[in-house]
Amino acid sequence: MQPLGDRSVTLVERRHVDLVRVASAICRCSA
Repeated sequence: MQPLGDRSVTLVERRHVDLVRVASAICRCSA
């Protein structure tokens, strides 16, 4: 396991969480 790989994975997960939050917020506003 490479530290750089783990780092990139965590960054992707963070961005994914942010996208999910934004998507949920948009759904709530449009609902």
